[in-house]
Amino acid sequence: MRKRIGFVTNIRALAIILVVFGHSIIIYSSAWGIYQSSNQVQLLNGIKSLINLVQMPLFISVSGFLFANNYITKSIKKVLKQKAERILIPYVVFFWFWMIPMRFLVGYYNHINVRPSFKYLIFNSFIMGQDNGHLWFLPCLFFCFPIGYYVFQYFDKIKFSMLVKSIFSVLFFWFVSMGAYVLGDFISFMPLHDLGEQFIWFFLGFVIRRNVDVIRNIQIKYKLGTTVLGVVLGGLSVSGIISQVRFLIVFSSMVSILLVLLAYTIISNRSKNIMNRLAADSFGIYLFHSPLVYVTYTCIPNASPFIVVFLNFVVFGGLAWLLAFKIQTTKLRWIFGML
Repeated sequence: MRKRIGFVTNIRALAIILVVFGHSIIIYSSAWGIYQSSNQVQLLNGIKSLINLVQMPLFISVSGFLFANNYITKSIKKVLKQKAERILIPYVVFFWFWMIPMRFLVGYYNHINVRPSFKYLIFNSFIMGQDNGHLWFLPCLFFCFPIGYYVFQYFDKIKFSMLVKSIFSVLFFWFVSMGAYVLGDFISFMPLHDLGEQFIWFFLGFVIRRNVDVIRNIQIKYKLGTTVLGVVLGGLSVSGIISQVRFLIVFSSMVSILLVLLAYTIISNRSKNIMNRLAADSFGIYLFHSPLVYVTYTCIPNASPFIVVFLNFVVFGGLAWLLAFKIQTTKLRWIFGML
């Protein structure tokens, strides 16, 4: 695994860069309706469509990939305890002491015409996840681990070739996930809705781990082919074709799967110090960054897109990184679940 950790680190670093940049330009996305700008930037709209296809699949797949290395050595009780500490503690802390105060500071609830009573905040937003912003990711990821614990065991017991069971298992869990997605939407319990939408990427990370040698060797044998595939997929996405047929969820999901596989295939196994640091701080950056962009979206939504993106990505992205880095060196690191 030491020979392989480099590309996983690079993928995690790339994923957080995409997430932060996606948050920084989301006001120019035609698919987002919370804040509006008088400036319409089709290039940024296209880039956001591409980022949407790959940012969370990459981020979540890394968790599935790494969990595949050690889940066998742990009991389900230990998995639940460790992930509750690592994921649910940050969810509580950053919901009540970062996201909610930032929302009140910028007048978010006045903007969306919601009366933020305590009942609304604790039940609708915190528990049901109907308005928990970027923190939706945490309960979703938490549920991925116990489910993945049993799913991975079942996968390893299937007596077929690795290629056959990998392909059919991904397709099977994609259909199962769609059921959870619809059910969660129906009962308005968004963690189930999000789990249905995202578990496939957690499972895909596991499948990639089981086939990692084959996937990494593709780059060596078919370097030109993988490069051409990347250019074609990127061109389709940025040009807006993906967003125009977004109702074809099967199509967009398959493109996302190909993009994730492509990333694990072509990304270098050599990681620089800055990528190592970025990957190590990625969780904290994710937690801190998103509420900060609401400052620009509230105060200067119609300013030059260059200024808005610079403030969101460089200034607030840098601030989120600084906070994540500094806090991990103090006794407050427990807010990231580092007990």
